[in-house]
Formats: sequence, structure tokens, C-alpha cells
Amino acid sequence: MPAAFLQRAGPASRLPNSAGAVPHSVTVCEKLIEIVMPGLHPSSIQSGKENPCQRLANLRRRIEERITSRTRAVIPVHLFGLPCEMEPILALARRYGLQVIEDSAETMFAHYHGRAVGSFGELGCFSTYVAHLLVGGVGGLVTTRDDELAEMCRSLMAHGRDQIYLNIEDDDQIADAALEQMVRRRFRFIRVGYSYRMTELEAAIALSELEHWEEIIAKRRHNAAQLTALLKPFAEYLQLPTIPLGFEHSFMMYPLVVREPLDRDDLLLCLERRGIETRYLFPFLLYLSL
Repeated sequence: MPAAFLQRAGPASRLPNSAGAVPHSVTVCEKLIEIVMPGLHPSSIQSGKENPCQRLANLRRRIEERITSRTRAVIPVHLFGLPCEMEPILALARRYGLQVIEDSAETMFAHYHGRAVGSFGELGCFSTYVAHLLVGGVGGLVTTRDDELAEMCRSLMAHGRDQIYLNIEDDDQIADAALEQMVRRRFRFIRVGYSYRMTELEAAIALSELEHWEEIIAKRRHNAAQLTALLKPFAEYLQLPTIPLGFEHSFMMYPLVVREPLDRDDLLLCLERRGIETRYLFPFLLYLSL
């Protein structure tokens, strides 16, 4: 869905092929594919070593160095359950007239200085993939305050269909004049779209999870606190996650940075043999391969 917004931005809801977007350097490949597919160019920002989403004294400089006359959007990626440092991102977006698209696939129900993730940008993009915070199998949801953008997302989700008819109930119990318009337009496809529609089963599962989100997030935070307390004696070998002042953490995962002389791969194998699932973090500068 970030691709849907990038296609809307700019004159006449289109961007030239030379336009650019600034994402985070640590992200799953789909984010970069969504940027490249409309003909845009990613220009990634390197994460800080201490914590990818923590305050960085030079964050503003890092982003500003990547902004050119072709840049149209900034895509902050809220990683692992922790919000990005949004204040300098929003300030630069205002200064340069850029759109902000939040990739919040890994972070739900977390706040940055009292404001929820997904509420800062033109779009907030969330995931209900099985490995994330609310499980629906696959799929996700988009938040926006822009009615036009919301309609465009619904259209793109349904192969680019005319917004006049996006649900099977749209032609029920409407006046004759409106029905006549709908009959003429309901099988028009006005833009290049996708098949992004979630099945009813997946939606039902995700909605049932949403009813218990407070319990789900509380348990994750409790488990993370337990891990931090138990791993503190090994802080010489492991950099543990921290939560900056004014931030909340949903702990989609528990990220660790392995310090020398401990070998990361040996540690991963040791954990996997004991039934503890692990994964490498997403590789830095993945966009260079696209």
C-alpha cells in the first residue's frame, strides 16, 4: 500500500520515473519493491549502531543528505515494535514539502511522545502477517486522514476499480439517479491496480485478535522485561534493547546485538538447538541489489 500513495503523490497523482523516496536501510524486501515498482528510486538511511530507532544526534543530517530535487517522500520504518524518532523526520518533511508514509508493519499500539504510530504521516501501513503483532494470516491495513487517499487505496486494492463501486453492497437501496450512475461505472477500471483484498476468513481472524490487543501487547511487554532482567548479567556480550524516554515498545521481536568476542552464529545455533527461534536482522543497504 505505500506504493499506492507514491503513485498518488506529485502533479496529477503521478510521479516521474526519476522521483525518489527515502526509506530505512533495515527493512524487508517488500518495502523496496513497493518503491521500485512505480518507477521510483530508494535512497536509504543507515541505522544507528546503538539502536535502529533510537534518537540519533545526526538523524536530521543523515536524512537531509539524501534529499534531492527528485525526492517526494520519506518512509520511516518503525522496527521491532519501537517507533522511529519522528520529530526531525516531520520537520524535514514540512521544510522540503515531502510526504511521510509510515511503515508500521512491526509496530502497533506504541506511542511516540503520546501519539500513536500510524498517525503521523499521510499513510500508516500495518501488517497482520502471521509473524507480527495481530495475526490474520496475511494482509494488513492502512490508516489515513485523507478521504481521497482512502478511496484510492480501496480502488487499488480491487484492481484499480472505479471508487463508485468497491463493495457488493454499494448498489443496494440507493436512489434511481445514483443507481444509474453506478450501473454505468461499476465495471470501469480507472487505474492500474492490484489484487490486495483480504479474504473474509483472514479478516475475521484479525478482528478477533484486535478485540484482545491490550492483553497481547501487555504479555509481549512482560516477556520482554523478563528477558531483559535475565540477560543483564550478559550485557558484556549482548547489547539489549532499550526504550528511550517518551517512547513505548510493542516488542514484535526481542532484538539483540552480539558483541565480540561472542560469535553470533554459534549463539544462534545454540538457541535453535534448544527450540528458541532466531533470525538474522534484515540486511543493511538491501536496496543496492534492486
